[in-house]
Amino acid sequence: MMRRQGFTLIELLVVVSIIALLIAILLPSLSRAREVAKRSVCAAHLHEIGTAATMYTVSNKGNYIPCARRNVQLNITSSGAYASDSSKDWSKFDAAKNWIGEWERLGTIAKIDPSITIVDGTPVDAPVWDCPSREFKTQYQATSSGKPVITTNYSYFGGITKWYNPSNPGGIRSRSPVTVSNARGSWVLATDSMIKIDYAWGQGSSSSSPYAYVDLPSHKSNHADGRPEGGNQVYVDGSAGWVDFKDTIYIHSWSTNGSRAAYMYQQDLGEYDPPASAYGY
Repeated sequence: MMRRQGFTLIELLVVVSIIALLIAILLPSLSRAREVAKRSVCAAHLHEIGTAATMYTVSNKGNYIPCARRNVQLNITSSGAYASDSSKDWSKFDAAKNWIGEWERLGTIAKIDPSITIVDGTPVDAPVWDCPSREFKTQYQATSSGKPVITTNYSYFGGITKWYNPSNPGGIRSRSPVTVSNARGSWVLATDSMIKIDYAWGQGSSSSSPYAYVDLPSHKSNHADGRPEGGNQVYVDGSAGWVDFKDTIYIHSWSTNGSRAAYMYQQDLGEYDPPASAYGY
């Protein structure tokens, strides 16, 4: 009697089918585990930014280092990148200061090589400002002044004296940390950038550098419109944690026509009474 050797075609197909089924079952779990790990790294990065911003206050009379023009929460400026603007409390001192250099001294940005030619999209060695869930990283952007700014992966709210949004295009007094004495522990210092660009998630407005915005938000949900699942936030008291997008509010943006709809969560809104349309969904 002949001994049977190998597998029949049917048996091989059964084995292949079982393997394919197991892969289909396990892949979503593995992807989820990777995203959870990235969220943890993201929260750690935000915590480092918060710690650096708090360190700055110690030797600067309790003042928080400001974001660009005290209203563009994505950007860090070099000296002369933006002219002074009293309507936003962006003083001549603020305009002349090299804030990129301050963040360098705080250890969140590597020292810039002066021999590098900076153009839109030139990468910045600043991993603390990069969310691991985003493909495109922190980069330089040009301004009309010819002086560069850095566009980061995160939104930093230090120094913002007024909140701007479609309900308050002229601005209202913020509940963002400007000085240590005026700040509360529960106020947001920095967040994941949950920003809807050009009225849609994942859009880019600049033909020369769409990658500055095109892969926002960082932590995407499974919804067809590309909305975020949520984001990490760090607070004045040093704590950091996750918030679901449905709990966030469109509180402040440098553009008030809705083309830069930026969401975060904060309980203390001061004078701001957000309409129903301002809430995450």
